[in-house]
Amino acid sequence: MKRSDKGKAVTRYLGAASGIPLLFWDGNDSTIQAPYPYCARVSTDAATWRFFEYLREMPNNGVPFVIRYDKYLDSVADAIVGTRLSVFSGLLAAHYDTIRDRIDTKRKGD
Repeated sequence: MKRSDKGKAVTRYLGAASGIPLLFWDGNDSTIQAPYPYCARVSTDAATWRFFEYLREMPNNGVPFVIRYDKYLDSVADAIVGTRLSVFSGLLAAHYDTIRDRIDTKRKGD
């Protein structure tokens, strides 16, 4: 599969799985054009350093993330996503707020 096809596949998968509208693949700079606050880059080659370089280049605002989908992954659903820990913890907190009433927060033995 060509690199541009992988970028398109990631964009389609994200749009379908997340419901975020207006996602477009830009093969010129390996980005997924998305509405604010989302910001995404895609690494489609086997060079691990490029994935980390893209992470360092991400803006400090919004919800920036980098997706790695290379020849070693079986499908787009197996792609690896990276972001800053501050962004990830914010996403976890927002998710927890939506499911708080549906989960058991008691520890075993309490």
